[in-house]
Amino acid sequence: MDFFNIFEIGIGLYLLYAAITGKGRYYDNEYCKVPREQYVKVMRIFAWIVGILIMVAPVLQLTGLMAETSVWGWILWLINMIGIAGMLVANVKMTDRQKAKAAQSAGTSSAAKGKDLSAAFEFDDEDDKKNE
Repeated sequence: MDFFNIFEIGIGLYLLYAAITGKGRYYDNEYCKVPREQYVKVMRIFAWIVGILIMVAPVLQLTGLMAETSVWGWILWLINMIGIAGMLVANVKMTDRQKAKAAQSAGTSSAAKGKDLSAAFEFDDEDDKKNE
């Protein structure tokens, strides 16, 4: 089995799962220009379309119905790339980049609110000395 085909099927399954449930990191966007419901609706439509399309070629190739180097395989790959580019364009169009940039500079984004990683590099030598 070809690893790339299995990887594509995995991506397609994730997109279909996201489309069905409407949940997941796929929908994380704190800075929507549009109402969240509209954002999720548009992204779910893209997830359905791209999720199905991205799995067509690998399934046909794994079942032996289409050769891996066929012209149809390349055409399906190009259609997949156009679909993924469409998802990215829709995401960018519905994101308020000014708000995101302001939040990033102010340090209030969810990434900035995460754990303090500097503590991972602090070592308590005093505790070791007390135990000796």
